[in-house]
Amino acid sequence: MKNLIMWESIKPSIEWVMNQLPSAMRKVQGSFSSKQTLCQVRMAALHQCCFVHRTIFSKFLQAQCYLLSGACLSVGIRFAGSGNMEAVATIEYFLLDFLQSKIKIDEGSSQYQSVEVLENCMVICCLAMSVILAGTGNPVSYTHLRAH
Repeated sequence: MKNLIMWESIKPSIEWVMNQLPSAMRKVQGSFSSKQTLCQVRMAALHQCCFVHRTIFSKFLQAQCYLLSGACLSVGIRFAGSGNMEAVATIEYFLLDFLQSKIKIDEGSSQYQSVEVLENCMVICCLAMSVILAGTGNPVSYTHLRAH
């Protein structure tokens, strides 16, 4: 909701999307490195939790995924119809991260993230990407939709 009011502050960058997470989540997330994907950071943090805390941590991951996809949707709405490739690349980064997390679940390496949550977030990212590319004829979003 805040992003609809502070329209001009929306930036098409990974850093801006990550900064939309509450500070408590960013502290738990640790230092964000562009060399390490979010999926890798989440998996490392999950393995450090004891069994009792994994259920709580899974809810934390769910909230984090929805917050990140919501920020991607804000970027999509802000740059709707513009064809801004920087915004598309930002959303594509998070789309591929959600896909990578879903693949980890399918491989059985993580049972603490919900496939449905990740699929919902992937759909939101595809929607945001499609809104940005509306009317441009660019097939990037179609490629992702067909592939996943």
